Amino acid sequence: MVTVLQEPMRLYDFAWPERFSSRACRHGVLCYFDSGEISTTSEDPPLVLLHALGVNFTEWRHVAQVLAPQQRLIGIDLPGCGHSAKPRHRWQLSDMTEAVIGLLDELGLTRAMIAGHSFGGRIAAELALRSPERVAGLLLLNSAGFIRYPKLLASVGKRLLKPQLVAPIMVAMSKPILGTIVAHPTSPSGEFVSSVTDRFRPEFAWDFAYHACPLLPALLSDVLDEIPRLRLPIEVVWGRSDRLLRYRSVESHLSRLPQVRIDVIDDCGHMPNFEQPTRVAQAARRLAQRVRLA
Repeated sequence: MVTVLQEPMRLYDFAWPERFSSRACRHGVLCYFDSGEISTTSEDPPLVLLHALGVNFTEWRHVAQVLAPQQRLIGIDLPGCGHSAKPRHRWQLSDMTEAVIGLLDELGLTRAMIAGHSFGGRIAAELALRSPERVAGLLLLNSAGFIRYPKLLASVGKRLLKPQLVAPIMVAMSKPILGTIVAHPTSPSGEFVSSVTDRFRPEFAWDFAYHACPLLPALLSDVLDEIPRLRLPIEVVWGRSDRLLRYRSVESHLSRLPQVRIDVIDDCGHMPNFEQPTRVAQAARRLAQRVRLA
């Protein structure tokens, strides 16, 4: 009898079934979900949900349950993550953006609103910069890309942070690391943390390390010089108690975005999609309204 291990970061009571595309991504099968058309008369572009580094689309479960009755949602397990193909590949930011565009093409969608959490926000911003005709608006949650890190940090990190070092650290330090991403161990954020710690296995740490280590330069890159080019409706949601990407480090840069509305949530950490899903859903609705009026 073969035992299939459940992914520690996957919520298996997600409301929509997994779908698979063999054409959207050149690196293998892409796993996604699609909540489907809301009405044949709706002119709103769908909202594409991009998850944080090394996670999967089920991190949007609570937000999706609020939004789905009014908004078509598409979520992606980014290449190398979740139930998408995981080849041992030197992943780059362009691999992520190409997969999103590839899925939009396969689904016959010319434009979409893009929501990105953490590193997913960096991917969303890259999409808006490189393929502006495909992006109707952005929803950024505690997004990477708005801090300028020293070049030395990226250089040293690229040399030192190898899977052979990162995976053992994750195995030994998984609970303390997870403890930094939420402000309080309340449900549903506590549910997510528990799902990871209860099902954590060393092999998942190695999968994460092989995916994340090549992406370090992208994770530490920024869009600060290109902020004026992001001329589209942007909603930003940020947990003020985030200890990974502190709001005070990004506040001045976010305020320079030409068409931005910022919602800072007190007593919320790095994962507002778990800690404050209703506030995130409200921001998504505001974005859809602004896109309609644009």
